[in-house]
Amino acid sequence: MWILVASIFSDAVAVIAIPLYFLFMVVCVKFRHQDPFHSSFFALTFSQGIADLIMIGVMYAILKPPLYYGIFIQFYLSYPLLFGRLQAFFAMALGCSQQISFLAIAFNRFTAVCVPVRHNTIWKRQTTTLVIIVQWLLPLLIYFPILTSDVRYISQSNSSCLGSNCLWIFWANNHMASLYYMITFAYILAIVIVCSVLYALQFRCMWKQRSISRTLSNHTRVELRLALMGATIFAISSSYLFFLITSIVAPSIAQSALDLLWLYFFITVIMSSVNPFILIGMSAKVRLKCVEMFCRQSNFDHQGLEISTRNRRSTTLK
Repeated sequence: MWILVASIFSDAVAVIAIPLYFLFMVVCVKFRHQDPFHSSFFALTFSQGIADLIMIGVMYAILKPPLYYGIFIQFYLSYPLLFGRLQAFFAMALGCSQQISFLAIAFNRFTAVCVPVRHNTIWKRQTTTLVIIVQWLLPLLIYFPILTSDVRYISQSNSSCLGSNCLWIFWANNHMASLYYMITFAYILAIVIVCSVLYALQFRCMWKQRSISRTLSNHTRVELRLALMGATIFAISSSYLFFLITSIVAPSIAQSALDLLWLYFFITVIMSSVNPFILIGMSAKVRLKCVEMFCRQSNFDHQGLEISTRNRRSTTLK
């Protein structure tokens, strides 16, 4: 029962999040020279948005249909190596890219709040660009061997599957699978610890500033709001660590491998979908620009429809 509820909830969140995410990213590009979108924070969140949207696409295109619903079995089995490699590679590489993004945003907020004098010096455009390149290049280098390994889909009967048969990911090299799994667990645990320390230091620093001056400047309030958004995104993303710990030390929570995959899918989709809700919901400026962009596009479409209607009427009268 919980699998069905989690599936419906995650699907609903993704359906709402995808257009919101696209709207937010269009706004970031459209107003990239205006406050606050010209800051390095939004450049990092834009890059994270690309990883999030690709991850959602991979979850629904490659992972969910064959592994959970048991549909399109013959299509996926026609290219078992291709889809197996793609699923394993994208799941791990994009997850790594997302985690690097969380770390970069946490450090970005740390410098903005704790060392504001040097923040702009540290986060020059070249530095931000380099961080984004590392965010994408490092996972590619780490997980590229998967694309040349024997990782494939195989058909397997499972009573827990919503279909009569489901496809399953099979690693021919168990040592390689275990190695990548432990690498993933290690870097996520390290990033969670580092980010927790960075955000704790930020809020401690902000509390001390407020205690001394009693009031905060507008600029400081903006930086604090961005730090709160980053911390909220990080806190929700930390649930991925719960999945990894569950799969290692608490197998009783997930009674079967399929339950574990459902948990992975649910956490990954929620983690990849939460950004636009937080960024639009917690920032009045972001929310205002998104509404402005949406209304402008709606008016443009309405005007285009009116012009098209008038043209058809004039053609009919002739």
